[in-house]
Amino acid sequence: MRNVTFLLVLLCQYQSSIHAQSPGFRTFDQSSGTIGAVQTMPTNAIADDFGPRNLAKTYWHGGIDFNTSQGAGEAQRWWMIVSPQAGIIADFDRLTHGVAEYKYGLINVTDDEGNGSHTWAFGHVFDKSAQFYNKFNHAIVLNRCEFPRTDKWGLHLRMNNANNQPVTITYGQIAGATLKVNGVEYTTTNIVNTTDPFLPLGNSGNEDSNYAVHLHLNTLPYNTEITGSLPTSPNGDPAQYLNIDRPDYRITAISQGSNELAGVFLKYPGTKPTKIRVRTYMSGEGDGTNRYNKLMDMDKVELQIKKSSDNEYQRIIGDQIEAIISEGGRLGEPVINHKNPVNKSDWLSTGINSNAYNAATTGPNERNPWDDYYFTDFKTRIHIDDQFNNKTQIADIPSNSRYSDGKYKIRVKATTSNNGIVYSPELDYRIDNFKPYIEQFTASINGSAFYILERTGNEGVANMFDDGYVTNQHDQLNANISDIGVNLLNVKVRTSEMMKNLKIAHKKKEMHNFRII
Repeated sequence: MRNVTFLLVLLCQYQSSIHAQSPGFRTFDQSSGTIGAVQTMPTNAIADDFGPRNLAKTYWHGGIDFNTSQGAGEAQRWWMIVSPQAGIIADFDRLTHGVAEYKYGLINVTDDEGNGSHTWAFGHVFDKSAQFYNKFNHAIVLNRCEFPRTDKWGLHLRMNNANNQPVTITYGQIAGATLKVNGVEYTTTNIVNTTDPFLPLGNSGNEDSNYAVHLHLNTLPYNTEITGSLPTSPNGDPAQYLNIDRPDYRITAISQGSNELAGVFLKYPGTKPTKIRVRTYMSGEGDGTNRYNKLMDMDKVELQIKKSSDNEYQRIIGDQIEAIISEGGRLGEPVINHKNPVNKSDWLSTGINSNAYNAATTGPNERNPWDDYYFTDFKTRIHIDDQFNNKTQIADIPSNSRYSDGKYKIRVKATTSNNGIVYSPELDYRIDNFKPYIEQFTASINGSAFYILERTGNEGVANMFDDGYVTNQHDQLNANISDIGVNLLNVKVRTSEMMKNLKIAHKKKEMHNFRII
C-alpha cells in the first residue's frame, strides 16, 4: 500500500452581499445628560464570536459580544446602543420581567419586500439591580405603561446632543400606549432607526452572574423572543447580516501524527479511519492573541473528494457521518456533527475545538487566531452500502468499495456566516486498499475465442471483513486453427483496477520454463 500525503493551504479573499452596518453606540454623560454622535462598535473590541468557546469554562456562545473599545468595561455602562438596522420593537417583555434577570430588547426586521427576515436581540442591557429604572434626572426611564396597557413596557430617553439640542424618544413594547414620566404623559413608538439611541449598555443577568458590561447581540428567527446558550437554541450568527470586517483565511489540513509541512497520510489498512484536522487561520492576526482586527465568521467546514476523472466533487461520507461540521450560524440551519459537551472535540471525536477569542494562555484551547475542525470517520475501505446504523460495513472486493482504488482529488470547502464560500486548492492522491486481480481473461486464435476465464469477487459473510474471495468460471471452446499460413493469437485481459504495466508469462507444452512478454 502507498502512503500519499497532501497539504491544504489557502489564502483567500472574497466579497459577499452586505445587509446591515455593524452595531453602533452613542456615549452618554451621566452628569450633564449629553449624548454623543453615532460611532461604530469596532471589530477589534469584540470579546467573543458565535459558536463553541472556552472562557473560564466550556460553553456554546449564541451571539457576538461587542464593546465600544478594547477594555472599555465599566466605563461604557449606560452608553446607548444603536441598532444596526431599522425595525419594529417586538411585542415581548424581556426588559421588565424581573430584577436579577437577563434583560434584552428585541427588534423585528423585514426584507425589501416587506417579509419578516429576522429579529435582533440586544442582551445584557441595564443591570440586575432593579426591575424598573428612573436614572439621571429622568434621562433614562423604564416602566410599565398607563392603563389599559399596564402589561406593556415603555422606555423614555431625554438627552441633549453636543449642540445642546434635545434628543427625546419614548419607545414602547407597542406603539400608541401612554408612558408617564415625572407627571408628563408620552405616547410610545415602536419604530427604531439606525441613528437613534435605543437601549443602555449593561450587564444584566441572573443573581449569580458576574458579567462585564458589554452588548451581547443575538439573531433570532423573525418575531421570536426566546434566546439560549446551547447548539439547539434558535440563535443565528449575527454576522450573517452585518457589514463587518471579515478576514482572509489560510486553511490547512493534517492527519493524526502529522504536521502542516507533511499534510495528510492516508491510514492503512483502510478499515481504520484516516483522522483529519482542518485549521481555519485568520490571516494577519498574531498568534497567542484573543482580540482581532477581523471577525472569525466561519460557519461550515467540509471535506470533499472526487475521482480524478470525474467532474464534480462530493462530500466525503464516513462510516457513521458525512464529513461536514456546521455551527448552524445561518438562521434555520441546524448544528451538524458538533455535540455537547461543546469544545471537547479532538482526534477522538468529530467536532470543533475553539481557540479564537479564548482566555486561556496554555492548553488545547489556548488563545490563537484559529479554530480546529476534527473529522475522525473517513475509512477508505468503507462499503458502498454502509449505513449510519453503528454497524460498520467494510468492502472486501474493490467493486463494493465506496472509494475504490485509484487516483483522487480532495479539497476543503468552507462557508462563512454570510454564505461566502472558500475552496482550498485541490490536491492529488491515491487510494490503494486492494491487490489487483484478473477479472476476465480471453484467448483467441484468428479472431475466434477458444478460452475464457471469468473471475468474480465475493464479499463473503455480511458484516465481516477480510473474508472475501474470488470464484473462477472457465469456458473452453474449439479453436479456429488453420493448417496453412500464420495463426494469430490474441489475448485480452480485464483487471479489477487500472494497471500501469501487465506482463504475461507463457511456455510451450514441452518446455519447463515460462517466458514473460
